[in-house]
Amino acid sequence: MVHLGDRDCSVQRRHQKLIEEAPAPGLAPQLRAALRDAALRVARSVGYEGAGTVEFLVLPATGEYFFLEMNTRLQVEHGVTEMVTGVDLVAAQLRIAAGEPLSFSADDVRIDGHAIQARIAAEDPWEGFRPAPGSVRELALPQGPWLRNDMGIESGDTVAAEYDSMFGKVLAWGTDRDVARRRLIGALDELRVVGVPTTAPYLREVLASESFAAGTHDTGSVAREWPPDPALRPATAAAFPAPATPGVPVRRVRIATDRGPVEVAVYGRPRPAGATGTAAGRPSRSRAGSGPGTTGPGAPPVAPMDATVVAVPVAVGQPVAAGDVLAVLEAMKMEIEVRSDAAGTVSEVLVSPGDAIGAGRPLVVLAPDEG
Repeated sequence: MVHLGDRDCSVQRRHQKLIEEAPAPGLAPQLRAALRDAALRVARSVGYEGAGTVEFLVLPATGEYFFLEMNTRLQVEHGVTEMVTGVDLVAAQLRIAAGEPLSFSADDVRIDGHAIQARIAAEDPWEGFRPAPGSVRELALPQGPWLRNDMGIESGDTVAAEYDSMFGKVLAWGTDRDVARRRLIGALDELRVVGVPTTAPYLREVLASESFAAGTHDTGSVAREWPPDPALRPATAAAFPAPATPGVPVRRVRIATDRGPVEVAVYGRPRPAGATGTAAGRPSRSRAGSGPGTTGPGAPPVAPMDATVVAVPVAVGQPVAAGDVLAVLEAMKMEIEVRSDAAGTVSEVLVSPGDAIGAGRPLVVLAPDEG
């Protein structure tokens, strides 16, 4: 049994990971060693063969840790482990499955630097992280050294409503955590997605926050500390400059060193004078819209996206108050509550649990409250 270090996945929303990094920051050496040893003991106890991930909840202040589960597979965040160890986990897993022995020992494993990953999902953080399936008209990825893009789509592809909203990952490596963090911020600034909103601009702000930079965040920080700032909601894609050709340096810079001049290629997208942001990176300021699944003043309650009806907790003749749940929908493995914007009485219910409905489909008819 060989461990490949540890990762931290504390940036979560509703138990779904948003940002992952390796190694885990802020662990005392003895706690880190205890976690790694416990993971090996779990695997040995069941005679496990293959790649696997052991998850714990950790209280760094007290040194306590609690076993959660073992995932008998690679995880979405396996890339950060590959970046700091140099081990191709997919290839290693396939070789083990084919009956070959491990090609390295515990003494061969070295943790080099730090890596951080941001999960890119077709969700709108400024609409309560509402899933937003649709066609991706343009996808331009950040380019350059120390970066890695794991994407499941290309320009012209569709993010389907039937599956998870995550369609890609952007990773950055650095000699230490702050270098990796800054490089990932720059990468998210360069990422351009046109056609669907993404979590990229929100995660960019999380990476730039003081608590994340200090490593003092925890599994409750998204809900407690990092609500999406309405002033930072991205503007429309039409306001942004066209991307540079992927993989082509924007410019080259010559730097004088004690060993002679060095030419450095600078990757990315040139920002014209007056530009205020990028389509998926640092957002410009604009007004926020309404919350997820809410109805506008005087408008009928409608489905905000293609979805399946999970529940309709109202009936004809039932009075409702502003904010009451009218229907619960499911799309991209998430449940979305559609709420009433005003008081009224349900005069007609137009959908039933199990119905597959399209975006804009009316859900109920409300008679306004004359009082």
